[in-house]
Amino acid sequence: MFKKCVFLALLLVVSAASAQDFRGLDWNANQDQVLEQETGFNFIAEMESATAAGTDIVFAGELADLDTRLIYFFNGSGALYRVAYGFVEARADEASYMNDFERVSNILRSSYGEPAVTDAWQAEGYLAYSWETTNTIMIHALLRTDTGFGHAIDLVKK
Repeated sequence: MFKKCVFLALLLVVSAASAQDFRGLDWNANQDQVLEQETGFNFIAEMESATAAGTDIVFAGELADLDTRLIYFFNGSGALYRVAYGFVEARADEASYMNDFERVSNILRSSYGEPAVTDAWQAEGYLAYSWETTNTIMIHALLRTDTGFGHAIDLVKK
């Protein structure tokens, strides 16, 4: 488990420690560059974007001992503009989701310091922390929905 936590911290610190914005890539990378560079997760599929005119690429793997989907989002020009880690590990109760959220948050804190913004549980049902680097806004969120919980890290080009 320690090795996986260190792995997550190293993956996320890439944007703060190098000229690249995310996982060895620049934000405007194209799909071929992402497919060539992404070796830490297994390719699943390319799919039509639900948020832009481009095509998104989905990978599967494990991050911080959690079953994870890594999605690269491309705009209509084929440039990378957003990346999301979706934690899809099923949990039995709210406390387990909170434990996962805090564990991942602590790893992010070790790389980026205290979050710039912290939003607590609201009537809307979410908990979110955000950080910013030179080129990236990162939001780590836990969302309560009608059917359960959503846990994700969303990285967006500034």
